[in-house]
Amino acid sequence: MRGKAFCGHCDKAFIPSYSKKKQIAYYYYSCSNHDESSEVCNNCPIRKLPAELIEDFAKAQFEKILKSKDILKLLSEKTGYPPRIILDIFYENFWANVTKAEFTRMVHLLIDKITVYNDHVDMDIKYGGLKSIEKDFTEK
Repeated sequence: MRGKAFCGHCDKAFIPSYSKKKQIAYYYYSCSNHDESSEVCNNCPIRKLPAELIEDFAKAQFEKILKSKDILKLLSEKTGYPPRIILDIFYENFWANVTKAEFTRMVHLLIDKITVYNDHVDMDIKYGGLKSIEKDFTEK
C-alpha cells in the first residue's frame, strides 16, 4: 500500500511501519504529517491504522465492485473485456489464494489512491491495471 494510502485529514501519505512485542510483528500505517515527537499535525484524528484494516478494506471493495452489475459493466467498457472474463480473473475466494507479494502488485496495478477519513474510506481505481492482471493469468 506504500504510496497508495493517504490521510483524508491532511492529504499526506501513510507510511508503512511495524513494531514488535514478544516476537510478534504488528504492522501499521502512520500519517506522514504526524510525528509523535513534534506537533506537526497534533489534531490529526488519523495518526495510525493497522495495516490489515486498510488491506482488508481494499479486498472487500474489490469484491463489492465485482458483484455490482453497473461497476462490472463500467470495468468491461473501460478495459474492453467482457464481464465474464473479469469475473473469471477474480474468482470466488481469490484473495485467500493470493500471496502478500501478489497482493502488493495488484494494489499497485489496480488502486490509484485510498483516502482514509474519520468516518469513511474512498478508493480510486486504475482500470488499465486489469489488463496487466488478465495477461498474467492467461499466460500461466
